[in-house]
Formats: sequence, C-alpha cells, structure tokens
Amino acid sequence: MEQKKHGSTGKKPTKMTLIMAAGLMGILLIGIAPMLKTGAGKPKAQQESVPSAEEYAAALERRLEGILGKIDGVGEVEVMITVKSGYTYTYAMTEKVNSDVSEEYKSDDQRKTQQKNTTEQSYVMVEDGDSPLVTALNEPEIKGVVVVCGGGGDPRVVSEVISAVKTALDISTAKITVSRISPGTAGS
Repeated sequence: MEQKKHGSTGKKPTKMTLIMAAGLMGILLIGIAPMLKTGAGKPKAQQESVPSAEEYAAALERRLEGILGKIDGVGEVEVMITVKSGYTYTYAMTEKVNSDVSEEYKSDDQRKTQQKNTTEQSYVMVEDGDSPLVTALNEPEIKGVVVVCGGGGDPRVVSEVISAVKTALDISTAKITVSRISPGTAGS
C-alpha cells in the first residue's frame, strides 16, 4: 500500500513541474512575441525595395529603345529620359470635420448667424504605430525625353516617334524632342 502512495506522490511533482514549465513558456512567448514580428503586416509597397529614379529612367529608356527601333524608318535609336524626383507615396488619411453654428436673435425680424468649421486630418498608422499606411506608390514624374535616331531627319518618322513616346509615357509633346543621329556617332 505504501508503495502506491510513493508512486502516486512521485507523479504529482512531475505534473506540477510540467504545468509550471508550460506557464513559464507561455509567459516567455508572450514577452518575446513583439520581437518576432516580421513585415507580414506591412503593405506591399513598404516591404519591397523601390528602385531609384535613375534606375526607373534607365528601365524606361531600354523599353522605349526596343519599341522605337521597331518603327519603320527609325533605324538606330538612343533614348534619354529625365525625371523630376524619385518615387513618392500616398498615405491613408482620416479627416474629422467639426461645424459650429451659432444664432443670435436681436428682435423679431433681425437674426445673426455665424458658422465655424474646423477640419482635423491625421495619418492612418500601420500596426507598429511608427509609420503611416501607404495607399499608393507614385512613379517619378518625367521632365523630358530626348530621342536620337537614324530617321530623325524624316518628318514622318519624327511624328511617329513623338506619337509613340507621348502614348507610352502619357506626357505632352512639348516634353519630347526627336533628332537625327550624326553619321559620325552611329554605332558608338
């Protein structure tokens, strides 16, 4: 009989030890959970690295050269694009508008009304509370495009190149210049 008591009392400390260990492990996990957070909760625009304005312009230049080179009469082509600034972000905002109206009666036929409006705007913050929620990543604004090509002396080719660049980049024709490649610089 005594052996059973010893055996049963031997199990109680083990159960108690397991319960205490599980409790301590839970407290430890709660304590370190904020440090284990990854960027999973952040918007995609904040997770990915954004190319520089120069990288953006260079990529557009390569794409335009490929397309413009396929237009009949263009021949060899080089493109240079300049941009005003890099990528910009649009942030989520909340707006609170308060409107106070006061009326003052002087007599039966005279009334004075005043209205005061106040607007308060603030950024919507992401879960970490350190940065605002990004709703859009805006591409750099294009200042101008210079196209130098073999067919740059032909008005028909110039017109087609300007039309193609205008459509591809959604910019005005005033920002596009097309010139003919100098015979001495072709292929360099």
